[in-house]
Amino acid sequence: MLSSIAQSAGQFAAHNAGLLHRITSGHVLTIAPDSIGGLLLIKPFYVDFAGPGAAVGGEFDRDCTAVYQVGLVRLQTLLTQRDRQEAIQTRIAYAEQLAAILDIPHALQRSRLIVEQLTDWLPGNLSLTIPAELAAGLAGVLPKTIELAWQSPKLHPETLHPETLHPDTLRLETLRPETLLPDLSHYRNERELVLIPA
Repeated sequence: MLSSIAQSAGQFAAHNAGLLHRITSGHVLTIAPDSIGGLLLIKPFYVDFAGPGAAVGGEFDRDCTAVYQVGLVRLQTLLTQRDRQEAIQTRIAYAEQLAAILDIPHALQRSRLIVEQLTDWLPGNLSLTIPAELAAGLAGVLPKTIELAWQSPKLHPETLHPETLHPDTLRLETLRPETLLPDLSHYRNERELVLIPA
C-alpha cells in the first residue's frame, strides 16, 4: 500500500504543484464553504481528506507530498480568529470521521465505510473520480479492497435482488455496512481472505 501512495504522490505532484506549494507554505487556509469537492492530501504513509470549510496548510499539512483535487475547490485566506477556529474544528471533524473508520478491524468493512463516507462528502459522482490507491490510503487497505467496496449493493442499488426491492421494506439509508458483509472475523488480515467470484 505504501508504494501505491508513493506512486500516486509522484503522479499528482507535478499536476498540482501550485496547490501543493500553497498548502505546504505554513499558512493556514480554508477550503471555501461553497466549494463543490474536496482535497485528498497525500502524506508519506497515508492520505487525508479535507472538504468545504476545513482548514488546510499550517501544521496540519507540512508533510504533504502531493494533493489530489476532487471537484471544484477554492482556497481562501482566513481573515478572523473565529474563522480560523471554525475551519480548524471542521478539519478535526473530518479527521475524527476518518479515525472512526480506521478503528474498524476488518479491511473490507473499512473499505465500504470509506467509500460510503466519500459519497456522502462529495456531491454527485465525484467520489468515483478518486483513484483506488488514494481511497485505499484513507482507509489503510489495499486498492483491490477499495475496488471490491465500490461494488457494494448500497452504492449501486440497481444490483440488489428484485425480491428485496419491496418499497415498504427497503430503505437504503437504513442498511448498515455490517449487514452487507460476510463474517470475516476468523481472518487475521487481508492476505488470508480469498474471494471466489459468484
